[in-house]
Amino acid sequence: EEVGREYMMVLDDYYSNASPPSNILTRKLEAYGYAHLILARNCFRSGKFRRGWQLYKEACRLYPPLNDLKVKAKIVRNVVSKPIRVALSVVPSLRRR
Repeated sequence: EEVGREYMMVLDDYYSNASPPSNILTRKLEAYGYAHLILARNCFRSGKFRRGWQLYKEACRLYPPLNDLKVKAKIVRNVVSKPIRVALSVVPSLRRR
């Protein structure tokens, strides 16, 4: 979660100190929503499912389009695919032994 917090600090810094153009300012909640989505995904990957769900709900509150089924499917795919790729990469090395 520490890396994700850095994303938040960058956003906080950008939106508090700069005078972003109005088209960027209107996307502030979207940016924070996606930052929370990344934090949620990272928590899911590390097995912190309750915390990941909290962060995902916050992401959806900030930017409601993140509540879409396609986004949920993408999170599941990202969370599940990494351990599968790691496991499959070990299989060929076991056959060589």
